[in-house]
Amino acid sequence: MKNKIKQHFRSQFERFKNEIRLPEYIFWWICRLLMLGACVYAHKNLPIHLFWAVAGNTLATFAISFFSGLFPQSLYFGRLPFRAQTYIDVFVIIGSFLGQCVHIGRYISFNDKWQHFIAGILAVFLGCSLMKAIAPDKELDKKQELCGGVGFSFFLMLVWEIFEFFADYFIKGSTNQDYSPGSINYNELFFKIFGLGAQNTGQYALYDTFFDILAATVGTVIAAVFFAVYKKVVSRKDEKYSAPKEAEMVSDAN
Repeated sequence: MKNKIKQHFRSQFERFKNEIRLPEYIFWWICRLLMLGACVYAHKNLPIHLFWAVAGNTLATFAISFFSGLFPQSLYFGRLPFRAQTYIDVFVIIGSFLGQCVHIGRYISFNDKWQHFIAGILAVFLGCSLMKAIAPDKELDKKQELCGGVGFSFFLMLVWEIFEFFADYFIKGSTNQDYSPGSINYNELFFKIFGLGAQNTGQYALYDTFFDILAATVGTVIAAVFFAVYKKVVSRKDEKYSAPKEAEMVSDAN
């Protein structure tokens, strides 16, 4: 039993060394330390539901290491690529550390929409990364990988907005409660695009949800186009590199 456990951790460590470089690993620990500090700040300064949100996001910075240690590589969660942790960490820093603790929204207009835009981009690459763990022995076609990434981004977006919508209704102190026509700046671009319907008391959450989905969709599309172009460029370089090698092998054989 002990030998199996040692072999498991050894194989996961070897996989970790092949997938992650030192700067990326340092970035992980910077994020973890920032979030541990954020937990202390949240415990003293934020409502209890936000403290638990920060605490949950802190645990997320250890997610891939936890799953790789707990599950064997024969199971999906034991094959999750370590690169996925980097994307998760960026999610956590932007959404939790900067959003809930630094309160960056005070300094950036439409910060929430920018967060959803960036999340749409990151979710595509996270989804593409997670797709690789489905069939580790097979090289996924770039179209399959991209479809998985885009699908994951839309799925994540939908689940989050459903959660956020009901959280606004049920959790006291949630973001979009207690809005009234007097508390809204009518000159914001938000209302110039969508009209004045959101000025009606109780309708802001609906408009906010739709605008979040729109911002994330734009990010998803941009990431999908970038991913497709990047994969095409890489495949062309691989073809140019492999062609001379094949020619040399043929000439040597003759």
